[in-house]
Amino acid sequence: MVSKANVPPMGMMFGKPKKPLSRIIFDKHDESGDGKIDASEFRGLVYQSGYYLNDEELKQALTIVDSDGNGTIEYNEFAAWWKQDDRFAALSLDDEAMAARQEAMDTFQKYDTDQNGILDRSE
Repeated sequence: MVSKANVPPMGMMFGKPKKPLSRIIFDKHDESGDGKIDASEFRGLVYQSGYYLNDEELKQALTIVDSDGNGTIEYNEFAAWWKQDDRFAALSLDDEAMAARQEAMDTFQKYDTDQNGILDRSE
C-alpha cells in the first residue's frame, strides 16, 4: 500500500509545478519580455482569443484592465481580469455606448479650438 504522505501534489507529479493558465497566456503575449503587456500586445491577445477590438474599444479595454493607469498591463492586473467569466464581454462597447462616446468626442473637439486635447478657460 502507498502512503499518501509519499504522494506529491498533482501539480508536482511531473517535475515543476504547473503555471496557471493566466500566466501562460500573459507570458506568451508579453513579446518584449518586460513583464508588461502594452496595447499592441493586448490587442493580439484578444484577437487570438477570437475577439476583435477597434481602436476605440482597445482604449476602453485598457482603461478597464490597466487598473493603475500606467499605460501597460502587469500580470496582477491581467490575472484579475482573466478570472472574470465575462472578461471579453466587458471590453466591447455596444452601439449605444459607442454613439454616446462619439458624441462626447465630437463636442469636445468642437470646443478644443487649438486641438491640444485640453480645454482651457479661453476655449
